[in-house]
Amino acid sequence: IEGLPAPASNEYIYMPLLKTVADPGYLANDWTFAAGFAEKSVFNLTFSLPMRILDMEALAWTGRIVFWLLMARLVIAVGHRLGAATWVVVVGVMSLIPVGWSMGVGSESFFGHFEASLVAWPLFLGSLVMALDRRTAAAAALVGLTFSFHPSIGFWAGGSVLLALLSVKDLRMATLRVLPVAAVAALPGLWLLLAGDGAPRFDAAAVEFIVVSRIPHHVDPTAFGERGPLIMSLMLGVNVGWAWWNRDSYHWRLLGVMQGAAVCFFVFGLAARVVERFDLLLLLPFQFAAALTPLVFVLIIGSWVGRRHQDRERLLAEVPGRILIGLAVAAVVGFLVLWNPLVRAPREVSENLSSWSVEAEPLGDVLTWIERNTPEDAIVAAPPWREDLFFTSGRAQLVSWDAVTYDRPGEWIDRLSVTVRDIRLYENVKSAQLLEQYSTLGLEHWLGVRDRYGVSHVVTTEEFDAPILHSAGDWRVYRLPAG
Repeated sequence: IEGLPAPASNEYIYMPLLKTVADPGYLANDWTFAAGFAEKSVFNLTFSLPMRILDMEALAWTGRIVFWLLMARLVIAVGHRLGAATWVVVVGVMSLIPVGWSMGVGSESFFGHFEASLVAWPLFLGSLVMALDRRTAAAAALVGLTFSFHPSIGFWAGGSVLLALLSVKDLRMATLRVLPVAAVAALPGLWLLLAGDGAPRFDAAAVEFIVVSRIPHHVDPTAFGERGPLIMSLMLGVNVGWAWWNRDSYHWRLLGVMQGAAVCFFVFGLAARVVERFDLLLLLPFQFAAALTPLVFVLIIGSWVGRRHQDRERLLAEVPGRILIGLAVAAVVGFLVLWNPLVRAPREVSENLSSWSVEAEPLGDVLTWIERNTPEDAIVAAPPWREDLFFTSGRAQLVSWDAVTYDRPGEWIDRLSVTVRDIRLYENVKSAQLLEQYSTLGLEHWLGVRDRYGVSHVVTTEEFDAPILHSAGDWRVYRLPAG
């Protein structure tokens, strides 16, 4: 949960995307949004409706608050069914949020910004609650809806719910009978995904660049660091051991199967990375384990605290139980030492509060000027690493580093390549070299970009012989002469 002004992060892409669906005239000539992001079509169509009456900021905040509250309610509901002490669950969740929840492993969180995943995760948790209550039809329906709103979460997380239900002998036939319910609920997302602008035009080099350079925090285990995997491994050991210790409990057996499925998905991702099948990594196989493992660990701690004194004594009396407790203590101590949420939380609160009073800087001023003073059909070449290009400028862009077009990855890279001489510099968007290369391309280069992509305006710090429409600080807005 972040208190950053809205939009922020991925919302800078999602909110303009929703507005293009609600208002076809908005960014109508923009290349990035031309294909409509088919994998998010159900989210786009659903929340384009409130976008017709709310502005982007209001919708982002409304979505955050509604789904944060729903997520919190569902996490507590799962905890209740497991006998977990509510206060422990709340403290555990609030400790995970400041460290990014998954601690750098897959960069996944249940409590994120308003985007498709923030809708899909509550649907998944709802399906888990229904599964814990043995309500197979409702669980299947929510699994299907999870897929519709976010195919990868629906496939990995939702699929694990169905696998867990199928593992229960007395629910197996009931689950098989309701699989069509899941299929029907998933059909809108699947149909819109397949009905998108043709099949994704993947090429090996483009996909590798996206995995290794653009989204390694999600899909490349070599970028997960050391601290996160260490703590996650300890938590995983506790989760598996606890599920085995309580294997006679329907609830914990269900969660144990889901945790086991998450591990299998994770191993699949590791294998894909080893053999360099980067296309398979775009399926986000690490996502589910990264989100589920910390949650199950918190629920286990809450269940331990919530248990009767006799049950705790029984666990301490046996060697496997003492080993399990030792792993849990190691995980908690390691988490507090290596990630220190007690320090991170106040620092994050301070940073978020300060973000509300940041004064406008020159590039932001330039982008705001563009929105107010350029034709609606202008196509702008502005620094692609700027998160709020679409939101602040309100104009079509040459390309955006943040808005990856997975259906046209090669074209996306081609467009990025005309903004710098070494595209790898985008791996660090704060690099001085990136700004230097972007700002030393020359007028003749931009005229070539105009002829190739229809760019009408350029935002740069470079000086060249073209009309300057506006300037702020070192930044200038040039209108390119007609070709």
